[in-house]
Amino acid sequence: MDDRDHQLIERIYDAALRPEAWQGVVLRVSELFGGSPVMLGFFRPGESTFGPRFSIGLREEFLDTYLEHLLD
Repeated sequence: MDDRDHQLIERIYDAALRPEAWQGVVLRVSELFGGSPVMLGFFRPGESTFGPRFSIGLREEFLDTYLEHLLD
């Protein structure tokens, strides 16, 4: 693991305590993969809706469609 990996892990731990930091996690994952689109969503098994979601590089109008696909 290099410094970038450790920084990402630190951001994840930070976001666990400060939910507004999840967008920074998504941004960092995107950077690690050359600017690829990333979406991170939270889902509790047995529920029919997703909780908070964070994304970068994806059009907002497609996020619900993608999440619905995952629920099927």
